[in-house]
Amino acid sequence: MRLDSRLDVAELVTDSIGLASAAIEQVAAVRGRREPRPLRLRGDLITTSVTSERHFRLDDQLPRAWAPLSGFWPARDGWVRTHATYPHHEQRLRLMLGLDDAAGVETFAAAVAERSAVELEDEAAEKGAIVVVVRDHQRWARHPQAAAVAGTPLISRETVGAARARHWPGECALPLSGLRVLDMTRVIAGPVATRDLAYAGADVLRVDSPRLPEIAWQHLDTGQGKRSTTLDLASRVDRRVLTDLLATADVVVTGYRPGALHRFGLSPDQLAEDYPGLVIGSISAWGREGPWRSRRGSDSIVQAATGIAMVESPDGVRPGALPAQALDHSAGTSSLPRSPEVSLNRLPTARHCTSRWRCAGWRTSCSRPPLPGHVNPALRDRRRRRPPRP
Repeated sequence: MRLDSRLDVAELVTDSIGLASAAIEQVAAVRGRREPRPLRLRGDLITTSVTSERHFRLDDQLPRAWAPLSGFWPARDGWVRTHATYPHHEQRLRLMLGLDDAAGVETFAAAVAERSAVELEDEAAEKGAIVVVVRDHQRWARHPQAAAVAGTPLISRETVGAARARHWPGECALPLSGLRVLDMTRVIAGPVATRDLAYAGADVLRVDSPRLPEIAWQHLDTGQGKRSTTLDLASRVDRRVLTDLLATADVVVTGYRPGALHRFGLSPDQLAEDYPGLVIGSISAWGREGPWRSRRGSDSIVQAATGIAMVESPDGVRPGALPAQALDHSAGTSSLPRSPEVSLNRLPTARHCTSRWRCAGWRTSCSRPPLPGHVNPALRDRRRRRPPRP
């Protein structure tokens, strides 16, 4: 499989994985008291990793990655993109359009076609559904959300106060052996970040709500090496369990909208106060600033809103898509270096640290033209190995 696209997706995912690999090797070198070793990236494995939904099998069956009501739809005055993969999102979308559960794709398309694209986008945000207007890059650049995050970094880090150093255990079977990670993420970007921590030896426990269960195949696809549980944060008993888990964690990673967990005492500031020395990572679609900071989003939704879908249009009219969920995978793997890097502060200058990543900003990175004479490592490896391994 190739990552053919007008934007340099291969470079984006290769650079992200290379960055994560280098961070893990740095930790391994420090803990092993040796010099870092050279890294070699394989394009065929990288491509398979970022298109894992096309290779994953559950009970020997290929999962359905996209729900019938997820996709591009012509509205009255332009295109919109919907996301209805989770049942609760589909239900909210149907209610918004006045459709019952029996309404099929044709009825849904007709209902969308009667409405203004911006009208659909705004109403969806109010009602907890996910719809965005398909914009080109110029239109997105004029949007208030684009303006709000234009001067902010893709990855930010904030250190708050001082804390007692947490020392690594003596044995080091794997680079992150002994690191305890609480994974409170969903969908792709966050679970990919914590999956890679697990690959490197961290003890990762994923926590989901029993009220909003993750899609089974997706949970498994990003769950290798992790343990998992469900906790209802509305329950006092489960809240006490979470408190105990946080007290013994070194890293917590959240993947919900900014502010979504604050009512449970899980804001970064509150966590810093309650658990000194805890490293906190958060991943969101739109960032912590701007009018869309609390809106729902995903890789495909960000592509549509920020201009990527129109860059990838096959005919300049109908929107297109990247050949992989590259924004989510790159955000996940690029967030990885912060956790082991900060965890090196166990060696002895530990501080509470909060790192934040946003998927929408990857549009700039993805659309950079390749440097003159640059040959992407993923493409170089692919030329050596034809066909690539599955």
